[in-house]
Amino acid sequence: MRVDWSLPAWGWPLLCVAAILCVVWTQRAYLRADPPPRRSVRNWLISLRAVVFIVLLLALAGPMLIHDASRGLPPEVAVVLDDSASMAAVDGPQGASRWSQALRLAALADSVVRARAPGARVVLWRGNGLQAAREIRRRDATDPPVGVGTDLKALLREAVTAAAGRPLRAVLLVCDGHDTALDGGAAFSAPAGAPFLAVGVGDPVGPPDLAIQELRYPEVAYQGEEIAVEVTVALRGATAGTVARPRVLVQRDGQVVAEATAAATAREGVVTFEVPLRAPVSGLLVWNLDVEPLVDERFLANNRATIAVDVRPDRARLLLLAGSPGWDARFLAQAANRAGRVALSVVHPGTAGAVLADSGRAWTSPRDAAGWHRWNGVVLLGWSRLEPLVDWPSLATAVRERLGLLVLPGDDAGGNWIGPPRPLAALLPVDSEAAFWLPGDWIAQGTAPQAHSLLSGVTQDVTAGQGLDSGRWPPLRAVLTATVRPGAQMLLEAVQAGDEQGTGVPLLVAGRPGGGRVTWFGGRRLWELAFWEHADPSGGAVSHPGRRLLQNLLLWTATGEGREGISLTGHRRVYEEGERIRLEAHWRDSQGNLAATRRPLTLALRALDDSAWAVRSFALAPVPADSSRAAVTLPPLPAGRWAARPVANGTPAVEGPEEEFLVVPQAIEAAQTRQDRRALRALAVEAGGAYLGADVPGARERLAAAVAGWPLTAAAQPVRRSRDLSAGWPLLAVIVILLGAEWLLRRTQGLP
Repeated sequence: MRVDWSLPAWGWPLLCVAAILCVVWTQRAYLRADPPPRRSVRNWLISLRAVVFIVLLLALAGPMLIHDASRGLPPEVAVVLDDSASMAAVDGPQGASRWSQALRLAALADSVVRARAPGARVVLWRGNGLQAAREIRRRDATDPPVGVGTDLKALLREAVTAAAGRPLRAVLLVCDGHDTALDGGAAFSAPAGAPFLAVGVGDPVGPPDLAIQELRYPEVAYQGEEIAVEVTVALRGATAGTVARPRVLVQRDGQVVAEATAAATAREGVVTFEVPLRAPVSGLLVWNLDVEPLVDERFLANNRATIAVDVRPDRARLLLLAGSPGWDARFLAQAANRAGRVALSVVHPGTAGAVLADSGRAWTSPRDAAGWHRWNGVVLLGWSRLEPLVDWPSLATAVRERLGLLVLPGDDAGGNWIGPPRPLAALLPVDSEAAFWLPGDWIAQGTAPQAHSLLSGVTQDVTAGQGLDSGRWPPLRAVLTATVRPGAQMLLEAVQAGDEQGTGVPLLVAGRPGGGRVTWFGGRRLWELAFWEHADPSGGAVSHPGRRLLQNLLLWTATGEGREGISLTGHRRVYEEGERIRLEAHWRDSQGNLAATRRPLTLALRALDDSAWAVRSFALAPVPADSSRAAVTLPPLPAGRWAARPVANGTPAVEGPEEEFLVVPQAIEAAQTRQDRRALRALAVEAGGAYLGADVPGARERLAAAVAGWPLTAAAQPVRRSRDLSAGWPLLAVIVILLGAEWLLRRTQGLP
């Protein structure tokens, strides 16, 4: 016990001077008192008054009474139980569940600890490392484990962190050893001096069991083609009488669509065979694959798998209607071959009507919109000689529904302008009623305020339509004057050579009438754009913007897609409930090449099966090894269909295509049929502890012996108590007593 003062050292001389002055003043006051008190009484009066002044001055110095002591903290033991659904499995015909085994082992450890150290505190935790762990109370100890997924290291770190500041003397983990974390995460090590023991529950061998060991299939396919699914089925824990020829059934929408039986017999081995599937429609198609179980097979969840394939339409089909076949049609066909994703059919007038250019067979125009929808888009290259050969009203209806249309006025009328067919005129993104060909040397330049797929690889900036290198374009010999309609988007304009600041003529304009898309290119002799060669002064390879524009025109007409911008990459189509999902996005520049982006990227996630689930955003973090990629690990998601879209934030924001994936229910837990001793041993070595299998003979005795050897010593915690002597009733009582005694003496001497 001691007294500390808050008065700094330099204040004590001043305090002493003040005390001396107070004593002198008191003495002089009583020497002049009238009537003068007796000498002995006067000395008492002076002493009492001086003591009051000194007490008050000492109170100003801030005296603190400090009492340092210590108290004992009881030792603490953390018992951690895996609360994932695999712990509910029963490992024998009449056996107990892994959870009930874990509770009995935890109760044994608790009884041994309390017998050795009655004041010890045993804290039982249940959790899976993915959701917050909770302390087990008596009322919820029997609640079955239902968590999906396990991160054992995170669970252990959570239990150790909760005991911060208390003497944690040992950590006991009871689980089946299955860890579903994508990566090992941060390493776990037990606190210094605290033993760590991992106890594994569950049968480490398991009963005879058929399981899908490996499933391989293409995650992307095209409509109508055959999908080869390769299945590897393993038979584990075979006995002398176990014989199996695995049979696989594949179902879609409750109907069996394929089946196969392995030619070989599996006896403690694996069998691999193929199951052919066919994709009848496009979209994300889902099949359920089931392996017929063995007789009395207990674990059936690993006999089932989900197949999800992103089925895309066949190569986009384009129809080129050429009023006058020539170089433009030839170079458009070459552009379709370079694009790879487009099948182009060319129709032109023949001697007896319209014919297909590749075969010379007669071609008959569809008479309704459904007939035109056999193609994904139509390219109209002039129309003066096509007027009686094409049913224009039905074509216009198809465009309003969803068909793409590329209009190239061309030069089939010998330089004279003839307006488009009337049913199509209202669909065009330009008003060409009063248009005419304007000759001269015209230079193309970009005008779009934001990115567009038609300009992918044509301009130099992916975030805007600006940056067109006109020096790499040939001058256009003539352009068609037209007026851009409201709602249409002008992407390129043509200006007179040498007058780049002058008024331009719309050159490339895009619009969307109804559900379709229409593109207008108002330049003559389109083939010159692809034929033109420009020498690179640096000697390197030059991307050819003219040829790229031809490809973009065809791709946009057929699919409306481009290759620039942000998109997801490398993700799977099927995940299991409880699994952490890692999604990556990459950025392609206007040339279609991977490039770094400085924009902040996010991922918009929505549930397709749950309209009440709000769209949530997750930040994408750059991948250190690759500046063109960014990644995010999503939390475990409930079962269902999900859609994710990458977004590059900024002005303007750039959105990537939405990708679907599937989360199947709890397969990740139900397939854990055995205790994973290897994982538990590895965890014990990393944590500096030991592993004990609950299935071995004498496991309970070995556990009790291990717990009995733990250092269950209490800890001394310093405790400091302090009291402010300058405040409160004690100081006031002392002053009142002193002043009261002085007043009584003064009254006895007749002093006022």
